[in-house]
Amino acid sequence: MLGQGLGDTVNGLRIVKIVRENFRNAHSIVFADKRWENILSAIPGISIRWYPEALDPRHPSRGVIGPYQLAENEMRSILKKGERQILWAFGHFILPDQFARGETTLESIARSIGLDLTPEIKRAYVPLDPPDGSDARLLKDFGLEGVPYIAICPHTWPARIWGYDRFTELGIHISALGYKIVVIGLPELGELPVPGVINTFGLPLLDVAKIIRSSRLFIGHDSGITHMAAAFDIPVIGIYTNAIFPTPEVRALSPYASLVVEPSPPENHRISVETLFNLSKELLGREIPLPNPVCPACLASLDYVVEADEEFVNRMCVCGVQLKETAIVPIIDSREIRMMVPCNARDGVGNSDEGSWVLYPIDGEHLPDEITMIVRNPFRPIRFREYPDWKEREAIFSEDGLLALYSRNGLHTLETRFLMKSDHGELWRFRFSNEEPKGELEFPWGGILIRTSFSLYKAFFRWQTWSTPLRWRGLAKAALESGQAAAALEISRVVYRFDRSFKNLKNLIRSLLANLR
Repeated sequence: MLGQGLGDTVNGLRIVKIVRENFRNAHSIVFADKRWENILSAIPGISIRWYPEALDPRHPSRGVIGPYQLAENEMRSILKKGERQILWAFGHFILPDQFARGETTLESIARSIGLDLTPEIKRAYVPLDPPDGSDARLLKDFGLEGVPYIAICPHTWPARIWGYDRFTELGIHISALGYKIVVIGLPELGELPVPGVINTFGLPLLDVAKIIRSSRLFIGHDSGITHMAAAFDIPVIGIYTNAIFPTPEVRALSPYASLVVEPSPPENHRISVETLFNLSKELLGREIPLPNPVCPACLASLDYVVEADEEFVNRMCVCGVQLKETAIVPIIDSREIRMMVPCNARDGVGNSDEGSWVLYPIDGEHLPDEITMIVRNPFRPIRFREYPDWKEREAIFSEDGLLALYSRNGLHTLETRFLMKSDHGELWRFRFSNEEPKGELEFPWGGILIRTSFSLYKAFFRWQTWSTPLRWRGLAKAALESGQAAAALEISRVVYRFDRSFKNLKNLIRSLLANLR
């Protein structure tokens, strides 16, 4: 069962492809949105059932949202009629530890049905054959044969739009570098007024995919077209201006994707044209696409971009750690990086609100047993330029990045202690040890305090940079639905402490009953 959007569809098709390859004699029924028939018809051996008409940016007064319940009911009726062995694999959109793992919806659904996605296939899937004569003819028709061009998709839902004026300015700057600008999207939503622009409106989706595949760079919003672009080995810039969903949950999956994030609230830090242009120049300056560098704390890919100028790109990890990328390197050797921890000017005991930095080498032998640091608002990334000596610094550590680094080096968080508030955030002291921690600890979390064990924090509540406590309130229900009754009870206890609503009380009671059975 695929989601209604194009992004949900091309991500879900990766799972469909794997299932088809592993169960070649199975009867595969796929529930999907008819708008994407051009792509789905290219996949052999599946029976397609169409959803009702979906909402569309061009026709906001028509269509429905979320017909999944209708589809699930039909799926269950099909199962009752089945005479042979049937595999029932209904992937919930939120597994209880999805956020703590920094997973996308694609990764979470795959894990929920037992699929192990290797890095090579942890991508959206678009059923295109290798480039052939049809690609060449298509490019020739638009005057793109042998011409270096950038594909831009400035259209998406209103809440996610970066702005046509910004896209226009960006397009003008990029075209001055000698690249053609090709616009992909919907003509009803407006053309991009860039000199010499080539509009490719009204094409079948597979032809759109061919044009994107041959581009030097793709730039788009959090949209289905951006997810489709991530299926190809080209540099992708995704612009994320919508803070409703945690960025990891909906990010475009590609080792070559740079996702520019707008913090919440965005009033003082809108994504600038300068950042997008400098990032574009950096990516276009590479002879071949290179994977993003690796986080020195948790070893995840540094896919997110906070800022970019003529000198460096400030990349951020899902754990909140930021790294100043000044050279094109596929992997960062963490031993050569020093972590920059924001701390109080008087070592955590004075009254000064002026933040300062303490540098530590990142390796298990030299990590101190105790660190005092300022825990910042998790929804606004720090910019290097906000602090003195930024040119000398290499990495900025978050609370979760710090805990991940110590955990990766075999050290446990033994004690957490709040010291004071400052203009920069809250000052906390963390103590680490080889000993296993006992009991519960307090953690600053999304602007509130939660008290839980470190193991539970790691399993379900970390990576808070990308979300709010509101997003975690469905975790107990998700744990129950995935058969994890003990985890559901632990989560519901923690969540009920900071939000004593009737809904959370109901989840707590349901979890208690599930554990008594």
